[in-house]
Amino acid sequence: MAGPSPHVENTGFMFELSQLRCFVAVAEELHFGRAALRLNMTQPPLSRQIQILERVLDVTLLERSNRAVRLTPAGQRFLTDARHLLKLAESAAVLARRMANGKAGSISSRRSSGRKPESGVWVNGPRSGGGGGFG
Repeated sequence: MAGPSPHVENTGFMFELSQLRCFVAVAEELHFGRAALRLNMTQPPLSRQIQILERVLDVTLLERSNRAVRLTPAGQRFLTDARHLLKLAESAAVLARRMANGKAGSISSRRSSGRKPESGVWVNGPRSGGGGGFG
C-alpha cells in the first residue's frame, strides 16, 4: 500500500463531525448548558467533546470563565470552516441519496454564470446516455 502523497502535509489529526456539531452549538449559544439542550445531551459529554477537539487541533477555540464563554480568534475562524464542513457533509449525503434513487445527475465544482451555491457543489440534471455518474 502506498504511503501518503508527498504533496499533502500530514498533520496527524482527525476529528469527527459530531465534534464539529458540538463546537458549532457552543460557539453559537456561547453557553454550554444551552448548547447541550440544543443537542439533546448533557453538559459533561459536550464539554469532553470540545476538549477532545481542542486537543486534536492543538488550539484553544473557546475562552471559558465562570460567567461566560467566548470564541478565541482561532475559534472564530474555525467556526466558519466548521459550518462549511457540516453543510458540505449534509449536501454530500443528500446528493448520494438522490443519486441512489436516480434523482440526480453529475456534480461539478465549476462555477456557472458567476453564481456559486452555498454548498460549493453544482448539481446537474441526469445525463443522457445513462450512467448518471460523477464528473
